[in-house]
Amino acid sequence: MNFRQKLAIASLSLPTLAVAQCYSMRDDYRFDIASEELRKIDVKNIPEFEPKTLYVGGNLSYPLGDYFVCRGKAVWLSHEVELGEKAEHLSELTYSNREPFFTCEDIVKYIWYGGSLEYAKEMASYRDSSQHNFFYGAQLPQFAALGLKADEILHFRDTEKPNALIVYPTYDINSDGYEGAFSTPEALKLFEHIRERYDVKIVVASVEEEVYSGLASGPIFDLGMFSGHGSSDSLRLGMTGPPRVSNPATHSGRGTLEGLTIDTEDFELASFFHNFSKDAVIFLNSCSTAEGGKDFSNLANHVAQFAPGRKVIASKVPFSGSDVKIDLEKIYPLDLRIVVYGVDQTYVAKTDATGIFPDSLTIDSEK
Repeated sequence: MNFRQKLAIASLSLPTLAVAQCYSMRDDYRFDIASEELRKIDVKNIPEFEPKTLYVGGNLSYPLGDYFVCRGKAVWLSHEVELGEKAEHLSELTYSNREPFFTCEDIVKYIWYGGSLEYAKEMASYRDSSQHNFFYGAQLPQFAALGLKADEILHFRDTEKPNALIVYPTYDINSDGYEGAFSTPEALKLFEHIRERYDVKIVVASVEEEVYSGLASGPIFDLGMFSGHGSSDSLRLGMTGPPRVSNPATHSGRGTLEGLTIDTEDFELASFFHNFSKDAVIFLNSCSTAEGGKDFSNLANHVAQFAPGRKVIASKVPFSGSDVKIDLEKIYPLDLRIVVYGVDQTYVAKTDATGIFPDSLTIDSEK
């Protein structure tokens, strides 16, 4: 084991003060080592859902964390949660085709996000006339964290309030390997502030088609908040596509990296962004999607061109939920700043009605 590998193991136990909205493919040594060690475990005589310590390094015996056995395989225990009977019952839930509703990993995430067995049973029971499930397991942790009932998700109610589309990802692991940026107290408070002032349509998505369906099936929106771990040119939604037994609009993006992200190549966004009002605000709640500012080919600039005349707010650097500063008097239309270590990293972009960036309509915060 070389020094870099040892350092990666040690970093697994480092605390985090804030969970940033940053893109990750989990391609570092930490997870390579964990995956390699998990494959070596003989699970035959290990009870399911009973946490065990995972060691690595032979005679050095570094404790790497915990694992558990689920459906005949050893699974990394990503959070300190009690599994027991609750996990066993969640594992028994199925889709209409009898396939497991939750993956083993999503069972841990769901429990960690505070989801109850009763809520999971109810959500798994909702099906259309063709017996397609309305929801799938990877969506439920975020729905549970937001405290949403099925009726609120399935049936948008349009009142005199302005309308907002809020998108959350099913994949919520940042570049440091930490999970849960969109279920922190700050993230949930932001959601509640918006819900107080807007009629809200919620989409928890793994693929871009689910976002497009949310835009196409809703009213005209005055606010769009797109959450996901980001980079300069993309915003990540899922790790894998939704199961075929679920019922998103299409599955054409299943299994492709491009389909799992909203990115600068998604020119089709322009046709769906017509569902935003002419004065709408679009907030990219994601790290570094405005990296490089107005002279860079970043996601914020592309979104501004896809949504001509609308105001796009994004961050030039990685940030956490506590860095988002909102004046509650300016929730509608939404106005906010992203202040990281005392420096304003907010980027605001707006084109003219043809999608061109006149200097007078492009604001690049360089404070």
